Amino acid sequence: MRKINLAAITVLAFILRAYKISENFVFSGEFGTEFLYIKNAIAHGRLPLVGLSTSHTWISYGPLYYWIMIPLVKLFSFEPLTGAWVGIITGTLAVIANYLVIRKIGNEKVAIWSSLIIAVSPIWISFARGARLYVFTWLVFYLFLYFLRELWQGKAKNIFWLGLSFGLFFNFHFSPILLTPVLLTSLYLRKKILKVKDYLLFLLGAILANLPILIYDSQKGFSMSRNLILWVPYRIAGFFGLYPKNNLSYESLGGTFGVIIEFFGKMFILYRPFWIVATIAFLVLAGFLFKENYRKVFKDFLIFFIFASLVSILAGIFIHQSPPIHYFLPLFPIPSLILALTLDRYVKSTSVRYLFAGSFLLLTLFNFKVGNLTPEPDSVPYKLQKEISGLIAADAKGSKFALKRVGPYDYFEGNYAQNYQYLLWLYGNEPVQQAKISYTIYEDTSKLPKGVKAIKWFNNVAVVRKEDK
Repeated sequence: MRKINLAAITVLAFILRAYKISENFVFSGEFGTEFLYIKNAIAHGRLPLVGLSTSHTWISYGPLYYWIMIPLVKLFSFEPLTGAWVGIITGTLAVIANYLVIRKIGNEKVAIWSSLIIAVSPIWISFARGARLYVFTWLVFYLFLYFLRELWQGKAKNIFWLGLSFGLFFNFHFSPILLTPVLLTSLYLRKKILKVKDYLLFLLGAILANLPILIYDSQKGFSMSRNLILWVPYRIAGFFGLYPKNNLSYESLGGTFGVIIEFFGKMFILYRPFWIVATIAFLVLAGFLFKENYRKVFKDFLIFFIFASLVSILAGIFIHQSPPIHYFLPLFPIPSLILALTLDRYVKSTSVRYLFAGSFLLLTLFNFKVGNLTPEPDSVPYKLQKEISGLIAADAKGSKFALKRVGPYDYFEGNYAQNYQYLLWLYGNEPVQQAKISYTIYEDTSKLPKGVKAIKWFNNVAVVRKEDK
């Protein structure tokens, strides 16, 4: 029965993540930048030592994601949908990883319930379908959780793997740095069993996981490492008003609460008006679980990890102020664990549990109807992006041309048009910085200049050609 339950949940997770992906895939400008980076690495015949820079341009991710993607992109003829399928498979594997690890450190019921919640959670689904590099943090998270539990049980022999798994995080995202207080607390609680060699083995694992980027950084005078070390106290000082930047304000506080409500709300439901209700309900449930178990915080590993992570990550979110929602990545598994533990420990009636499961699946159907797993309203479907790019490439007839884009996020570098740039390269004519011929893609047609004649329409997207004489 156990294998049947896991198989059913896995199939459900895969279907929800893969449904109509070729039609509804969102090939964003940011994702286009990653594919251009991969394309250039392949063209130069090298494996990069470093990934793309983050929103903080002074620091970059490690290269492991690109090492995974380079052979896959080559194998599948540079098709951007390759990234989407990698996200779908990774998101499905995360459900299996959750089951295997939580069953080991918790029990069968907690593993099944939490895996079901993850399988149907709207935010888990949307992140998997979004196909960004940071979905790999989910798989690393369960490695980290498993080896942290080994340390908790007094098994110092695996501490190298704990360091390696913690270091691997930073190949895919830097938000897991918010788990550092949880890690340090665990090391402190088990200090009696740890020797100097154990700390050195932990450090060795963390360094090996980031060796390529450390080699790259050494060539730059360790500027990234120095800036990262300074960045944490800088943000803390700004939050407490000790530094005149990044200070707490009503606006930043409102933005922080807004993204918290979006995260917890979207964990369970897509319908935006219900996010605040879902968030309040979850926080009440978390409060109940803590009230019943606060005496076990340093005895029960799952209780310790859940609430230490919740406090540590939310504190980091408030200190950062109004972060993007992907900063919540290390917190993604926690709501499912809180709900699963509550069902396992405090709901003894089998009929009530089945009622919950049925209600949750009905909620999944509701989410499916509301969102139908379609792209965001302000995004252009991938199929239409290819059509637009194909026409521009054909119209240019091999001539050099410049490309502009007017639409959401066009204030970012390159007008957030790197997706079109990549597709145009795929069609044989990549745009250049300056040329006599230029094409402007108006995804926001309200900004289309009046009196323009050379317009081609693609549904609600306009393309304007301009040629300087």
